[in-house]
Amino acid sequence: MTHDGAVRSAAAACGAVLIVAALTVGDARAGADAIEATANLFMFASSVAVLCAAVFFYIHWHIAQDQAMAWLVTATATFALQELSWLMRISGDDVTGPAQSTWAALFQIAVTVALVTMVVSGDRLPVRYDPLAVGMPFGLALILTRMALLELPLPAPSAIVSVAAFAGLGAVGIWTAVRILRARVLAPDLRHRIAIAAVFLAIGQGSAMAAGTPPSLLFVGALSNAVGAAMLLATAAGRARFAILDEASALRILRGQLEVAEQGLHTDQARLHEIRSTLAGIATATELLHRAEISVARREQLHDMLAAELRRLDRLVDDRSLIAPGPTELDLALRPVVVRHEADGLPIRWRPSGHVVIARPDDVAEIVNVLLSNARRHAGGPVRLEASMVGDDVEVSVADSGPGVDPEVRPRLFTWGTRSSSSPGEGVGLATARLLAEQLGGHLDLDPAPDAGARFVLSLKAAPLSAAQDSHR
Repeated sequence: MTHDGAVRSAAAACGAVLIVAALTVGDARAGADAIEATANLFMFASSVAVLCAAVFFYIHWHIAQDQAMAWLVTATATFALQELSWLMRISGDDVTGPAQSTWAALFQIAVTVALVTMVVSGDRLPVRYDPLAVGMPFGLALILTRMALLELPLPAPSAIVSVAAFAGLGAVGIWTAVRILRARVLAPDLRHRIAIAAVFLAIGQGSAMAAGTPPSLLFVGALSNAVGAAMLLATAAGRARFAILDEASALRILRGQLEVAEQGLHTDQARLHEIRSTLAGIATATELLHRAEISVARREQLHDMLAAELRRLDRLVDDRSLIAPGPTELDLALRPVVVRHEADGLPIRWRPSGHVVIARPDDVAEIVNVLLSNARRHAGGPVRLEASMVGDDVEVSVADSGPGVDPEVRPRLFTWGTRSSSSPGEGVGLATARLLAEQLGGHLDLDPAPDAGARFVLSLKAAPLSAAQDSHR
């Protein structure tokens, strides 16, 4: 069903309710006072409903920052508060006579014309203040003005003026609906619903303002007012709901974009960390090669390590993530890293294992490099580097004899930016190492109960036997 069809159906249903209510009230045996009291309660409830609609329109404006909606908020709040002058009728201080009713009708015509003009011209009127903060005091001022008007000894208008005033009130109701329907500053579905609500509200006001209105007609008018207020409230609540949903959707999109940006930042940090560690290894090897006292065997190891680090640096610059993990000889990946850290003065107990894993050599080298760097920084003593088969995986462990990991840091040890208060690092190394391990289909964990110090375990898939044999050829 289209918006127009839905609005017409709602109007027909509300009209049927009014007819049934009129017949029911006409046949009711309740006293006139009870009917009038019920009508007054309906009028008061309608004013509260319109005020709630103003709040919902305000929520929509606050989210969407639509200038036209700002004036709709002001007009709705003003209309709702000036209608609360019906509290005077509920309290039993009904002093409205024919003269006051006519002047009140003329006053209402002026207010309605001003409010409708304000709404339909919303795109041309700048909004400099909070619309709800403007509408509330304006509505209160209208309440005081209307109450003062009813207290004044106003001259009694002629019968023609009285008839013209109430006819004008009805005409203004129709004019309001037409103006709202033609207001391009509002969305089509919003225009239709507000226009129909305005017609019901105009019927209610006209019947309530007329002096000497029979209780049954007064009740029908109050019910019409309630129907119009309910339609306005439902429309405003729907607009607020859609605005909130749109805002939530925009926030989800923004959150997703931030997550992508954060992942990109982490990737860049990880690559920068690897490049710096590779450059540090190259600098160490270059410095040692200039020393005359190193042995020939040691010099060859440093040459091999320097060549491996240069190749690794070249792959880092060319984005080695494009290389799929494949059969990798673990010893060939670990040897340059071991040589580098031994050259830096870290004693390492390591023996080649002959294992072949599914990985990228550079990733394995960087993971172990991070673990050895942390051991050198926090423990300083001998480090055990071991590799063993555990089921279908190869576990590479790095264990030191230092003070271990701070218990307060353990739960977030592999989170970006996590480091102990005494650590000179940036909290990037272990997060990078775990990310690389996961990209290889493995995982990196901290042994929860090492014999001493800290023990990290890297688990990688072992290569099939045929692939391992090919890698050794």
